Amino acid sequence: MKESGLGRLPNVVFIPPQEAVSSYDLIRSAALVLAYNSSVGLEAIIAGLPVLCAGRARYHEVDPGLLPGSREDYRRTLEAYLAAAPVPPPDRAERARRFLDFELHRASLDFSAFLSERRGHPGMVEWRPFDPPSLGRSKDLQVAVGGIVDGSPFILPATPAYAVAETPTV
Repeated sequence: MKESGLGRLPNVVFIPPQEAVSSYDLIRSAALVLAYNSSVGLEAIIAGLPVLCAGRARYHEVDPGLLPGSREDYRRTLEAYLAAAPVPPPDRAERARRFLDFELHRASLDFSAFLSERRGHPGMVEWRPFDPPSLGRSKDLQVAVGGIVDGSPFILPATPAYAVAETPTV
């Protein structure tokens, strides 16, 4: 990217990956967020900022305008955003919040009771000794088995807080 000459522009700053910087501070100082496939884009949507994705992010359905259909559409959209700050749809932040809540609380299965960090390999896990009957008591594991065996969704059952809709409306 630096070779492109963008670094010479007064409103472009390159931050190397080893530099510790808060993504929330960056979002707060941004007028527009360009994301590829990063949760920063989702966080910026929730913060009310215009966001444009260059790659299919897991949250792209929050707003069809997040992911243009082609490189040319992306370029046109970006140029339009730079010419006049776009105003995001009024309900987009709320749709993003619902998506994130669904993703964190219904679509994320927790197998931590059966796993432990692999010694000497940060970020890697391995099976820990566990009581086999505990497998049958794990709601998360039951969801995974149902998805594999029956083809049901890998989604935790709705609780009263989710009784309104089984899946988020995005």
